[in-house]
Amino acid sequence: MNSACLQKAVTFDCEGDRLVGVLHLPQEAKDWGVITVVAGGPQYRAGCGRQLLLMGRELAAQGIPVMRFDQRGVGDSEGDFLGFHRMTEEYRAAVKAFKEHAPSVRHIALWGGCDAAASALIHGWKIDGIDGLMLANPFLTYPSSRANLQRKHYLKRLGERSFWKKVLTLQYNPLEYAGALLGRPTAKPKSVTSPAGDGDQQLVHVPEDFGDHMLKGLNQFQGQVLFVMSEHSPTRREFDEIIADHPGWGKAYRDCNAKRVDLPEADQTFSTEGSRAAASEAALEWLNLLCAKQ
Repeated sequence: MNSACLQKAVTFDCEGDRLVGVLHLPQEAKDWGVITVVAGGPQYRAGCGRQLLLMGRELAAQGIPVMRFDQRGVGDSEGDFLGFHRMTEEYRAAVKAFKEHAPSVRHIALWGGCDAAASALIHGWKIDGIDGLMLANPFLTYPSSRANLQRKHYLKRLGERSFWKKVLTLQYNPLEYAGALLGRPTAKPKSVTSPAGDGDQQLVHVPEDFGDHMLKGLNQFQGQVLFVMSEHSPTRREFDEIIADHPGWGKAYRDCNAKRVDLPEADQTFSTEGSRAAASEAALEWLNLLCAKQ
């Protein structure tokens, strides 16, 4: 165990905006490093942010350099928040800064959960130096997948006493339920925010076809991929629904030869100490295997 680690704040430029990051640097560093990004957009520092802090310390204690950074408009970084689908330049600037401060790092893996995982898929293949993606419950949705999940939910509700009680007391719109059972989404969002975010969130308009950009990223990416998936995550359920039903996604998922770790007790954000530790352990085991191959 490499317990002697340096933790320091850094700033770096991204198209004229000053971004802020934190480095976790072991004394004896391995040649794989990790860059992490907070999911959910602008939010307070607990929750997902705290988990990344703990993961950074744990990985660095095992010889894996880590850099956490705030994208534009998030946390202490300058600029306007553009959303997870528009982060290519932030990642490019972060990779450059990370390599300057951790020159022993030859390969970089991105860690992201929810819309940060979606972001890693959309942008990772475009950037030299990113050789791995660690994707925790990636946020992926299409109108058809939303409709399928809603239909399954409402069919399940038909067998519950509480549902019929609300129907009889006119608490539900029967037309909405009928539409859901016929496979029509009850709502088509014009904006997307991460299901993982904490606190007040800033709505960002995201194109409905962002899933196609994720699919292109998975097809184009030539490095190693790890999926860390939570049993109790609705985002994971929709992702798996799409993998099963969407021919393009099904083929890309099979062909990418990724490693997948399923955590039976975990929720979307690994909110318990045990599930957070299990996610960190999965990441460390995967990274150690990659280091051993070099």
